[in-house]
Amino acid sequence: MARLTRDELFRRRSVSAEIPEYGQIGIRLLTLAEIEDWREKTKANSEEGARHLLAISLCDEEGALLFDLNDLSPLDGLDFPTFKAILDAIIEANGLNARVVKPTTEQLTRETADAVKN
Repeated sequence: MARLTRDELFRRRSVSAEIPEYGQIGIRLLTLAEIEDWREKTKANSEEGARHLLAISLCDEEGALLFDLNDLSPLDGLDFPTFKAILDAIIEANGLNARVVKPTTEQLTRETADAVKN
């Protein structure tokens, strides 16, 4: 097997994931710089962080992002189980460990549960 070239190594890649009741979604694999930027921008707001992670990850078959990073409001229309299933698929596809994203997903789950109670 031939070794990867530099261009091949840095080529944008995406994978597919199955979301129950929706089918296949495209997930763009994130660069280290994108993950660090996401963590820095979303430290204080878990809800915004989760939406931002979906926006920088969900892509079409060519790898183009599906959402405008300047307007995350369309993601508010997803039901929570679907939102969480997509978020979990993104976390798994990118090999993010619990230490990186667990505070975000745990806080989001608590905030959603609190909102449903009220």
